[in-house]
Amino acid sequence: MDSNDFNRDQSSYTNNGGYTSPDYSNPYGNNPEQQLKVPNIFKQFAYAFVPPKYGSLVKVKVGIMIGFVVLLTLLATILSAVKFFVNFSRIGNSLDFMDEIPDFGVKNGSFFIDEEYVFEEEDLFVYLTDEIDEFTYDDVDYAKELGYSQIMLVGRDKISILNNGQYQEIRFKDMDLSEDITINKEWVTETLMPILSVLIAVGYVVFFIFRTLWYFFCAMLYFLVALVVAAIMKRKVSAGALYKTAVYSKVLMFVVGTVLGLMPFVHFSVPGIINIVITIPFMSFAIYTLPKNV
Repeated sequence: MDSNDFNRDQSSYTNNGGYTSPDYSNPYGNNPEQQLKVPNIFKQFAYAFVPPKYGSLVKVKVGIMIGFVVLLTLLATILSAVKFFVNFSRIGNSLDFMDEIPDFGVKNGSFFIDEEYVFEEEDLFVYLTDEIDEFTYDDVDYAKELGYSQIMLVGRDKISILNNGQYQEIRFKDMDLSEDITINKEWVTETLMPILSVLIAVGYVVFFIFRTLWYFFCAMLYFLVALVVAAIMKRKVSAGALYKTAVYSKVLMFVVGTVLGLMPFVHFSVPGIINIVITIPFMSFAIYTLPKNV
């Protein structure tokens, strides 16, 4: 048998359904079911904590990834707002001390009171005075260091409030109180508190928008780091896959920070340097586990 006869026999054997050598050019197979499946939003959240699963996450479409982040920041903001308003209601439900407060009121956007007033009860601290134009976050932070988590500081121009780490400030001129108003317990509970609640709610909407934009901005910075990491590892990964890896790598510390912020006895946030120190190695490991040519 010459070589031509051998080649014809081999061709006939293959065409008749005989053995063919496997094609290793596609490690995930030609069957779509064998390829990486795009995870749904719940799996995206779960996979974000598992670097070896990032091979599936980088298959997610950009629009779906953006929706995931928006829902994540929205849920975190809603939970923070619920906690804030629950704690804020404590002040409204603890106004028995109003009978002890000297006469006070608001005129032309300025607060006035006959004499300064201080109220302390457990972790609640209230200080009213018109001898100080306004209190700053540093003043609130000082009271926080003394062990208070519910703080209200009222100066001539604005109110500064801290509820378990959530800081808000409202200026009297923004309340549209143009006339001389005598403020008593009833006015505070029925008028002032709803006004504050609306202003704080609007603040949370703005905070949500800023928080979402900030998430993507930080992810872009991590993406630049990911480019360097991929080059050092000599990994052939597309820029799109690296950016998605950066986006999902942020989920870990974002959730940790949110959970700590919701805990009633935790009055500190995770420092930014800790976020960076944990996120970069986590993201690097995720890049290392990515399939080739994604």
